[in-house]
Amino acid sequence: MNNVQKSCNANTKCILTTQRGHLLSAAVLFLTLLLAGCGKTSSHSTTTPPSTPETASSETAVPKTVTPETGSPETAAAPETGSAFITQEPFQSATLQSFSPDEAKVVPEIPLYQLDIHIHLDTSEELGTVQKLYGILPGASDGTWYTLTVDGIEYYYGIYSFDEQSKPQLYGYAVFDDSHCLTNGIKVGMTEDDILAAYPNMAAMDFDGNFLRDKIDCLGWNFSAYPRSYLDMDASFDYDGTDYFWSDQFDHLLIAEIDQNSPETLPLYLALLIKDQSVAAITFYHPTAN
Repeated sequence: MNNVQKSCNANTKCILTTQRGHLLSAAVLFLTLLLAGCGKTSSHSTTTPPSTPETASSETAVPKTVTPETGSPETAAAPETGSAFITQEPFQSATLQSFSPDEAKVVPEIPLYQLDIHIHLDTSEELGTVQKLYGILPGASDGTWYTLTVDGIEYYYGIYSFDEQSKPQLYGYAVFDDSHCLTNGIKVGMTEDDILAAYPNMAAMDFDGNFLRDKIDCLGWNFSAYPRSYLDMDASFDYDGTDYFWSDQFDHLLIAEIDQNSPETLPLYLALLIKDQSVAAITFYHPTAN
């Protein structure tokens, strides 16, 4: 090999070496730029979102209870994933309104009559209007009801079929006029709203035992001491296609307890009979009597 060829080969090797060096430098530079670009992209994709308001934080989403011993808040256990989180208010039944006998006394005082049907039904000296109905008396035995009306007061008497020769027994009465009132101020004609504003713990119920407002511990209505008769029991009475119950003339009732001051005495209730949102009648009854 002559000197010219050696010189060319040396130059060629030098050029290739130089080109390889340039290519390697370019590759390193490209990789550096590529890695820098990936780093920027990654930093945008992992940016933490703005923090949520405190009212929506996971800490305030968990209900807290107050321990009765210390009064300090105690975090309740969070619901399991996927479970329904239902908050149920604890039910607390209110105490039924109670009146003393003096507070629930009717004024002026109501006279109680001994009704003798063998005299007063057949003479002009009747005490007042008497209506007769064959039906069911207390104790679920049949007999005859006698309703005596005197000066806005209705009295309810009965004679059992097996004891027709006895005098009628008085089972109760109801006040239908506003000339009488209770010593606590309640009287016929007052609105239901006014009554509940003064005595909110009176139980509002229908005659089937359903509460119409807040549930208040109460034994409910007892129809046994008031005239009732099953369909067609009395051929002289117009049943209008249904059983007759004295309470059917009212919409519902408000109930309070009369304090008897003795656990051995039958409980006694005051009932305000409501018609068209007003007191239509006032009566007293034993909720546990037969």
